[in-house]
Amino acid sequence: MKLPLVGALTVFLLAHWLSAQNPPQNAAPRTSAPSGASSNDSKDGFSAGAETPPPTLPDTSGSLLLDAQEWPLKPGPRQIRVWINYPERSRLSSVNAQTGIILSLHNWGGTNSAGTANPNTLAQRYNLIAVCVDYLQSGAQASIHDPEPYDYGYLQALDALRALHFVFSGLKARGIPFDSSRLFSTGGSGGGNVSLMANKLAPRTFAAIIDLCGMPKLTDTVAYNLPGSGGLTARYTKDPSSPNYLSADAQEIRFAGHPEHLRLMRLWNNTAKVIILKTAKGDQMPEASPPFAGG
Repeated sequence: MKLPLVGALTVFLLAHWLSAQNPPQNAAPRTSAPSGASSNDSKDGFSAGAETPPPTLPDTSGSLLLDAQEWPLKPGPRQIRVWINYPERSRLSSVNAQTGIILSLHNWGGTNSAGTANPNTLAQRYNLIAVCVDYLQSGAQASIHDPEPYDYGYLQALDALRALHFVFSGLKARGIPFDSSRLFSTGGSGGGNVSLMANKLAPRTFAAIIDLCGMPKLTDTVAYNLPGSGGLTARYTKDPSSPNYLSADAQEIRFAGHPEHLRLMRLWNNTAKVIILKTAKGDQMPEASPPFAGG
């Protein structure tokens, strides 16, 4: 089977890291939900007091909707679609004590698994529950054409963590054994950015992050569509009176490699293995070619 290069590279890297069934020596099995989950969430990942009954883990691979945090730029209820892909036979019953969970996050402008590793391949080859998330501003309309500025990994990462929390807590609630030390995230381009930000916002959660040509920071060039952005614009402004205003703090939090934030992550015992993949020509992934074309 031929794999796109994005998927093939992730599978190649997983063969060297994620496929190991033994957790890292310094990673103790987790007994509580991932650290990015809100303390106000119920055990299934929904806010307490939600009017609609929360969904439960499906018995077979599929998708569902989860309530998400309100977006100040469009106040009101918000939901995200989450795709859950189980390992063997695509059934929840195939999950066992060695099964881990991986987020596989789509690119800027995509949905589901666009531009990231094939979730079925990850699930079946490495005994993982592979989770794809239509986080905030998924799809070309919301991320490229709408007037609101592109979130660039902040609420998007919280959406991804909410999906991870839902699966994690759902397994716990049903008494299904799984390996809570095997929590991973990968993604291509914008999905790589969201993976890095998820690791930043939940620093005690992941064993490994594989960033495939993601954006490590919101630069002025992209934020304000300056020369050199290549047409990639997050639609922010320097005007404090505009709803699209980008404050210094808001830009700083979106820098995954900010030195002071990295220091705090180390202080909080972040031990995730972070693998960052870039191409010689920049962020765009080339067409699949040997030796990563799959087979």
